[in-house]
Amino acid sequence: MTTEQVDAADFVFDSHAHFDHLAGVDVIARRTGATVVGNPESMDVLRAVGIPEQQLLTATGGETVDCGEGISVRVLATLHSCIFAESSDDAGAACLATSA
Repeated sequence: MTTEQVDAADFVFDSHAHFDHLAGVDVIARRTGATVVGNPESMDVLRAVGIPEQQLLTATGGETVDCGEGISVRVLATLHSCIFAESSDDAGAACLATSA
Protein backbone atom coordinates (compact mmCIF):
# COMPACT_ATOMS: atom_id res chain seq x y z
CA MET A 1 0.00 0.00 0.00
CA THR A 2 1.32 3.46 -0.86
CA THR A 3 0.64 6.64 1.05
CA GLU A 4 -1.57 7.78 -1.80
CA GLN A 5 -3.78 4.71 -1.28
CA VAL A 6 -4.51 5.56 2.37
CA ASP A 7 -7.87 7.33 2.34
CA ALA A 8 -8.92 6.92 5.96
CA ALA A 9 -6.94 7.21 9.20
CA ASP A 10 -7.65 8.64 12.62
CA PHE A 11 -4.08 8.47 13.96
CA VAL A 12 -0.59 8.06 12.54
CA PHE A 13 2.18 7.09 14.97
CA ASP A 14 5.68 8.03 13.88
CA SER A 15 8.75 6.79 15.74
CA HIS A 16 11.26 9.41 14.57
CA ALA A 17 12.08 11.90 11.83
CA HIS A 18 14.42 9.83 9.64
CA PHE A 19 13.36 9.83 5.99
CA ASP A 20 12.49 6.13 6.07
CA HIS A 21 9.99 6.65 8.88
CA LEU A 22 8.52 10.14 8.40
CA ALA A 23 8.27 10.42 4.61
CA GLY A 24 4.62 10.15 3.58
CA VAL A 25 3.19 10.96 7.00
CA ASP A 26 2.37 14.46 5.76
CA VAL A 27 0.55 13.01 2.74
CA ILE A 28 -1.63 10.82 4.95
CA ALA A 29 -2.25 13.61 7.46
CA ARG A 30 -3.37 16.02 4.73
CA ARG A 31 -5.60 13.49 3.00
CA THR A 32 -7.28 12.05 6.08
CA GLY A 33 -7.07 14.76 8.75
CA ALA A 34 -5.46 12.16 11.04
CA THR A 35 -3.75 13.16 14.25
CA VAL A 36 -0.02 12.50 14.00
CA VAL A 37 1.70 11.33 17.19
CA GLY A 38 5.47 11.67 17.24
CA ASN A 39 8.55 13.06 18.90
CA PRO A 40 9.40 16.78 18.92
CA GLU A 41 11.69 16.51 15.87
CA SER A 42 8.96 14.84 13.81
CA MET A 43 6.48 17.53 14.86
CA ASP A 44 8.93 20.28 13.80
CA VAL A 45 9.29 18.71 10.35
CA LEU A 46 5.52 18.34 9.93
CA ARG A 47 4.91 21.94 11.02
CA ALA A 48 7.50 23.07 8.47
CA VAL A 49 5.57 21.36 5.65
CA GLY A 50 2.27 22.88 6.74
CA ILE A 51 0.50 20.23 8.78
CA PRO A 52 -1.91 22.13 11.08
CA GLU A 53 -1.05 22.29 14.77
CA GLN A 54 -4.39 20.71 15.74
CA GLN A 55 -3.29 17.51 13.93
CA LEU A 56 0.01 17.23 15.84
CA LEU A 57 0.43 15.48 19.18
CA THR A 58 3.95 15.54 20.59
CA ALA A 59 4.95 12.50 22.62
CA THR A 60 8.33 11.64 24.09
CA GLY A 61 7.57 8.31 25.77
CA GLY A 62 5.42 7.14 28.62
CA GLU A 63 2.23 8.84 27.44
CA THR A 64 -0.96 6.96 26.74
CA VAL A 65 -2.92 8.22 23.73
CA ASP A 66 -6.69 7.70 23.84
CA CYS A 67 -7.66 6.81 20.29
CA GLY A 68 -11.35 6.49 21.08
CA GLU A 69 -13.69 3.51 20.97
CA GLY A 70 -11.84 1.87 23.88
CA ILE A 71 -8.49 1.88 22.11
CA SER A 72 -5.41 3.39 23.71
CA VAL A 73 -1.75 3.30 22.71
CA ARG A 74 1.14 3.67 25.11
CA VAL A 75 4.01 5.60 23.55
CA LEU A 76 7.53 4.29 24.09
CA ALA A 77 10.63 6.43 23.87
CA THR A 78 12.59 5.86 20.67
CA LEU A 79 16.33 6.21 20.75
CA HIS A 80 17.81 6.08 17.29
CA SER A 81 20.87 7.68 15.75
CA CYS A 82 21.77 8.71 12.24
CA ILE A 83 22.64 5.71 10.11
CA PHE A 84 25.56 7.60 8.55
CA ALA A 85 26.91 9.19 11.73
CA GLU A 86 29.79 6.77 12.39
CA SER A 87 32.55 8.76 10.71
CA SER A 88 31.06 11.27 8.31
CA ASP A 89 31.72 15.02 8.47
CA ASP A 90 28.08 15.69 9.30
CA ALA A 91 27.90 13.34 12.28
CA GLY A 92 25.41 14.75 14.71
CA ALA A 93 23.41 16.51 12.01
CA ALA A 94 19.68 15.93 12.05
CA CYS A 95 18.55 13.15 9.69
CA LEU A 96 15.47 14.72 8.14
CA ALA A 97 13.43 14.22 5.03
CA THR A 98 9.96 15.12 3.92
CA SER A 99 7.80 14.09 1.05
CA ALA A 100 6.68 16.88 -1.22
